[in-house]
Amino acid sequence: MKRLLPWVIVLGVGIISILPLTSDGYFPMHDDTQVARVIEMGRALRQGQFPVRWVGDLGFGYGYPLFNFYGPLPYYLGGVLYALGMPALLATKMMFAVGVVGAALVMYGVISSLVGWQAGMLASILYLFAPYHAVQIYVRGAVGEYWTLAFWPLLLLGFWGNQRSDRATTAWMLGSFGLAGAILSHTILGYVTTVFLILGLGLYWVVRWIIGQRERSWLVRHAKTLVFGLGLSAFFWLPALYEMRYTSVAGQVSETANVSDHFVCWAQLWSSLWGFAGSAPG
Repeated sequence: MKRLLPWVIVLGVGIISILPLTSDGYFPMHDDTQVARVIEMGRALRQGQFPVRWVGDLGFGYGYPLFNFYGPLPYYLGGVLYALGMPALLATKMMFAVGVVGAALVMYGVISSLVGWQAGMLASILYLFAPYHAVQIYVRGAVGEYWTLAFWPLLLLGFWGNQRSDRATTAWMLGSFGLAGAILSHTILGYVTTVFLILGLGLYWVVRWIIGQRERSWLVRHAKTLVFGLGLSAFFWLPALYEMRYTSVAGQVSETANVSDHFVCWAQLWSSLWGFAGSAPG
């Protein structure tokens, strides 16, 4: 019972954080096409398409390769619920809720296994109520981005466990699931996660080599995490990379890809309206 109680508390706090989702009707946010995506995923699943890459009703009725390029994992949950008969709006809210509460539970599980349940609860609550989390849910509506936050702690656990041979098998498997989940939840964050993981491991290896710790077995375990994580998600990222040549994605984003155009002005640091449009110079 004592072991179960912290889980119950974290779950309860997580539910408190998503109480606004229980209000009637929809709610305003930047990316307000979430219900449509859930419906399209559900319809594709009903038609027997798996993995879902093409949705038939978008693109002015001509169809659209939405889930060929856009992280599909959250929408598989929402789409399955919709395909099973749940109303689309409720299925969308459930998709939102699972991503939020799931991040808190996973963070607790990871940190408590490393340094104890007290630290696990503190880390979980801080993670849950971080401003970034609130902005992604209630302002931007960036489902894939905050679903990714539920998988990053697994990568942390994998990296930590790979340092110990007695936990190696479990560690690299959990790390693989964490990497695959990040890639499948949000395309850009999945790419960033993979790049930083490779660069970080490379730098860590160089440091260990310099100080004389040249054991290769831990590097093999980290390589397993990377290879299996990429392998589990290859059904998504391989077609996306190969078929990007047939789209105009690069041309559409190039005009807004100048990072210097999207810093806030000094006055916006203390007085700024979120608004419901894209970022623009100034």
